[in-house]
This record gives sequence, C-alpha cells and structure tokens, in this order.
Amino acid sequence: MLLAFVMMVGSTNAAEQVNILTEDFSSITTGDNTTSSGAGTAWTGGNTNFPTIASVYKAGGAVKLGSSSAVGSLTSKDLDLSVNGGAFTIRFSVKGWTTVEGSIKVTVTGLTAQTVTYTSVMAGTFEQKELTFTGGTAGSTVKIETTAKRAYIDDVSVYYVNASPTITVAPATLTGFAYQYGSVTPSAEQSFKVGGTLLTNDVSVAPSPNYEISLATGDLFVATNPITLTQTAGVLTDTPIYVRLKSGLAAGSYSESITVSSTGATSKTVACNGTVACVASSLTFSTASVNKTVGNANFTEMAASTNAITPITYSSSAPTVATVNASTGEVTILTSGSTDISANQISSDGYCANNAKYTLNVVAKDPTIAITEVKIPDMATEVGRITSEILLVGGVNLTAGIGLSITGTNESLFKVSQVAITQTDGTAPSTEVTITYNPIAAGTHTATLTLTSAGAYDTILALKGTSTLLSGISNVYNPLELTVVNGEIMFSASAGESVAIYNSIGQQLLRKKAVDGVNTIEVPAHGVLIVKVGNRVTKVII
Repeated sequence: MLLAFVMMVGSTNAAEQVNILTEDFSSITTGDNTTSSGAGTAWTGGNTNFPTIASVYKAGGAVKLGSSSAVGSLTSKDLDLSVNGGAFTIRFSVKGWTTVEGSIKVTVTGLTAQTVTYTSVMAGTFEQKELTFTGGTAGSTVKIETTAKRAYIDDVSVYYVNASPTITVAPATLTGFAYQYGSVTPSAEQSFKVGGTLLTNDVSVAPSPNYEISLATGDLFVATNPITLTQTAGVLTDTPIYVRLKSGLAAGSYSESITVSSTGATSKTVACNGTVACVASSLTFSTASVNKTVGNANFTEMAASTNAITPITYSSSAPTVATVNASTGEVTILTSGSTDISANQISSDGYCANNAKYTLNVVAKDPTIAITEVKIPDMATEVGRITSEILLVGGVNLTAGIGLSITGTNESLFKVSQVAITQTDGTAPSTEVTITYNPIAAGTHTATLTLTSAGAYDTILALKGTSTLLSGISNVYNPLELTVVNGEIMFSASAGESVAIYNSIGQQLLRKKAVDGVNTIEVPAHGVLIVKVGNRVTKVII
C-alpha cells in the first residue's frame, strides 16, 4: 500500500491522511485529453491498481472512459476498506467530452453507489471530486464509471484520515558512540529530534541504561532521566535531544534504544550503537617452533603477556600428537606429527582478547638394534671342540624384525643360534643369541656377525676364534679329506704315512701306517673323532 501524508485544514491539530490506493496514470504517455482525436487508443489490460476495465482509452496521463456508443468503467483491485472503522474517502478528477454527456457513478462492494455531476469539458481543466463512505469491508473493490458515453478521469485516491496522536523521531538510529576503556569522559554527543501532532499529553524521552540524554549540549549537558517535552495544543515542534555513551563502562558493544512516548500515541525508539574499545595486550611465545622426538620428557613453553590480569589458557590443535595442560602449558608428547600449541586470553577487565601459538614438530625415534656387547670376546678352543659366546639382542622403534647373518673368510666355522628376531609394535624383546666356534684345524679364524633391521643402522661385530691341536696332535698344516661309509673311515694316503685317531678329549685311540692309495679303517669308537694322516687333520662325527 502506498502511503502519503498531508495536512488537513480545519483543526487546531494536524491530521494524518493514510492512502489505501493512489493512481495518477503517469505511466500512460500516449494520447491526450484536450482534443477529440487524442484518446483513440484502447488501454488494454489496465494496471495493478485497476486490473478490470471496460471501454477505457489512453489520454496522456489520464484515461477516457466510454465512447460515442458505450459507457466506460474502471474497477480496482481488492482493497481493505475495513480500516479506520470502515470510514474512507474516494477522490478523483474529472472533465467531460466536448460537452458534458452524463455523470460519474462510484460503486463500492456492498455499499450504496454514489453519483457526482461535473461541468468542466475537454477544453477546460479537471474538477476534483470527493465522496465519503462508511461501512467499508476487507476485500472490497471500487468501480468508477460513466452514466452516459464519455468522460476523462485522473488522480484517483482512496484514503482515510487518522486522527490518532503521532510522535515523530529523526533520525531513528545513531551509531558510532565510542571511547577507549578506562577513559574518565563519556563519548562524543550525537542528537535526534522529537516532534508530535494531535497529542493529548506531553512527550517523555527515556534513556537506556548505558546512554545519557540532555536538552543541552557541550558544557551545558546535564544527564536527565526522563526528559519531558511539553506539547502545545497537541503539537510538539521538533526538539533536539542530545545523546552520549556513559563513561566508565566495561569494554564491549552497547546496542540499546531510547524510548519516546506519549499518551495514546505509538511509542517510538531511537536505536543507539556504541563501543567501548578494549585495551590491546601483547601475548607471545619466545619461539615460533619446537622440535622434539617421541619419548622426550614433558616440557613447558610459557607465553608472556602484558595483560597480567586475565588467565592464559593453552590448547593443542592435534591432541593425538601432543596434549597440553590448559593451565600450566606443560606438553606431553604422544606420537610423531605436528600440532599448534596455542595460548589464549579472553576479553576481560578492559583488555582485548588475544592469542599466540608455536608449532611443535615431533619426529619418531630411529629404529635401534640393542645388544649387550659392543665387542664379542675372542673365542679359543682346541680343534674338534666347540666354544660359544652369548649375546642379548633386542630393539626399539623397529618397523621390521632383526636379521642375523655371518659372513667372512671363516664363516663356516661360526654359527648363530637364530637368524631372525621378531618385533611387536616396534619392540623386539631382549633375546639370547648363541655364537658358536667349531674349528676343524688349528689357527686363527675370523668372520663378521651383522645384525640388520629396516631403517636401523646395521650392527656389525667381529668374530675371532683361535684353535690349537688336541694333546698329541701337532704340526697340522692342511685339512684332511675323508668319507665315512658304513661306520668305516676312507681316505687317500701315501705308503708309510702315519695315521692316528683321537677322541674329543685328546686320547689316542689308534695309530698305524697308511698304505698307498685308498685306506679303509674301522672306527674304534663313536662320537667326535680327530683323524690325522701325515700333516693333514680333520674332525669327523661317527
């Protein structure tokens, strides 16, 4: 609904006209209403205000109703004519054809039609007519029609006069009140004006809790609650009201309203928006990043702040990597990864909220193979006898098991009791590993024990064994090759070479001379035997 406000003459107070419908036909730019040939184009379809028409023609900012052979009419859209108790007025302008051919009839839904006469014709000016109705209802239409042939119509309005007391405020919103927290003076002043018509009582202006109002400004500002403005004969001329945000407020935003009221009038409000700015503080860590390894002890990196009043709280952006004590800032490392450790101070006690952070980078421990000996003691024994050393082997932070292998010149003389140690969840338990040395000839023998695991540094241990002949065996220079068949020892020898057989504790079991070629000797005992032929010797197990 388009509203327009005018002053009605005839009363000490001003009355408020409220338009229900207005139409000036300004959208019709073709045709005219001053010549008999100027309104020959039909106005088809009407418009939003008058959607139903019959024999209506464009007349240059007006319309012509009817023709030489027919009457014409305009019918409005549905209107709510129940407002103001159903009392309303219809106003329009009219003039006739070259002569006045009839009257204008106005019909409102459910009410008695009214007819008006006029005298102005095409060559003259429009006459303004008003018709008053009572008993209006919602959903009504207004029909304007000729009673005979042709007439021009313009400036149609349907309205009522509101005689209720009215308060006006301008502007209705004041923004930008501001000062710094701790200031002993209020904000700068702003103002709005209060007026009124048809008033039956004085006007009261009441401030909100954190704003002050006064009728005077500057040094003459006196906070008053409320201010009473006196009306004269129902009228209050525009009066300035000065507003400021109170001093001594806490930091924050203040959105409140000043209320303006008078008996019988709808109260008005003036929205006030202001801010008490907080005091900025400095909150920092001494470092931008901290690098740690899984398993490191808890640590604390404290934040420093120029705001000594508001508590500092700490948080971790990735608590699966590391947690932090919210009060103390102590960090507990859980696993590898990165997390931001933040320090926060909320806005309080006049200070602004603030935050700072550092990045904690946590790397996993390197896979590590652990052994009890960094050097295996040299081993010594007699040919045909076995000696051993025991290692404890384990690992931490492993991604794979531990492998053990022996390589080197005399690798066949050294054995390891197991070639692999499994890990679970990165840990290989401390495990006994036996290294045995089993020489078959006198001398010094070496090899290398290597322990490996994916990602870990290899552990390399030197193996060294020294062997001597059993009692009664000496000058062994070369190994003896022989075979055992059906409990008999077979070997090749030259005629006259000395043949001797010893048990594992050095006792001689047999001595004889060899024949040329293949010799076969029945074994005199079972177990580990040392066989010596000339300067050749070997060990055999029967």
